[in-house]
Amino acid sequence: MASDDLTKQLENGALARILGEFAGLRAEFKALDNKVEARLKDTKPMWEGVQSQLKEVQGNVDEVRGDIKELRGEIRELRGDVDRGFRRLERQIGVHSTDILELRATERDFEERLTILEK
Repeated sequence: MASDDLTKQLENGALARILGEFAGLRAEFKALDNKVEARLKDTKPMWEGVQSQLKEVQGNVDEVRGDIKELRGEIRELRGDVDRGFRRLERQIGVHSTDILELRATERDFEERLTILEK
């Protein structure tokens, strides 16, 4: 049966090369880990700034929503005022139309009477 220790089957120096490569990879991973950690520290203040700006924007959006809600209420109120104003104007026009018709009728009566008097 084959030996349980597979490293004994490697050529001379192969194990040392593998271990050397492994140590090199470990060093590269450590360097990469340090680089990532450094970048995280670099971006942390930027990220905090972005979060702060997002909170400010959200506050502004909430304020604008409140303003829009208020404007909608004012528009409803204004629409009611305009509707009431148009109804009032319609009534006034009706009254003036009636008055004009009555004046014209009276004028015709006067013209007829004047025509009779002039004969």
